[in-house]
Amino acid sequence: LTLSGSGLERILRVGQRWRVGSEVVLELSEPIKPCNQLQHLPYVGFEKRRVFWNQLEGRRGWYARVIKEGSVRPGDAFVRE
Repeated sequence: LTLSGSGLERILRVGQRWRVGSEVVLELSEPIKPCNQLQHLPYVGFEKRRVFWNQLEGRRGWYARVIKEGSVRPGDAFVRE
């Protein structure tokens, strides 16, 4: 899921449950950290890895457990349970 421009990154915490649409329930398990092997990407390289990593910090997302399966559609609400 991509939630752009939502401002949620300031309030998301491990263990929170979120309903997506009318069916899906997710539980946040841990924030994703940028990979420490970015220098191997051809467009990053060793020289740019630190700058690239710093730009990604706080923008990478979360791992989440699926508590309840279902369908998600564009425009579905993302609401804390």
